[in-house]
Amino acid sequence: MQHLKHNKHEVILFHVVDKLKELDFAFENRPYKFIDVETGDEVKVHSNRVREAYLNAIGNYKKELMEKCTLYKIDFVEADINQGYKQILLPYLLKRERMIK
Repeated sequence: MQHLKHNKHEVILFHVVDKLKELDFAFENRPYKFIDVETGDEVKVHSNRVREAYLNAIGNYKKELMEKCTLYKIDFVEADINQGYKQILLPYLLKRERMIK
């Protein structure tokens, strides 16, 4: 991000998540098998046993992303896949329009 911003590019970070599953970790109290879509690695866990550690880790990751965006003056837009693109882009584009005027 720093490299792109340094070269005078306008950088916008759209953090695409499934809020219900990734941020709220809304899973039933039972065992699950999670599969990494990039590597295919599988992890079998009981959701309630990892919930607190997962939420702490994802919270720290998001905080770090937001801090770096603030540091480099990069717009951070959280995009929940369950909202559809209009609910994500419309508020952002309206904000940008006010900034340009």
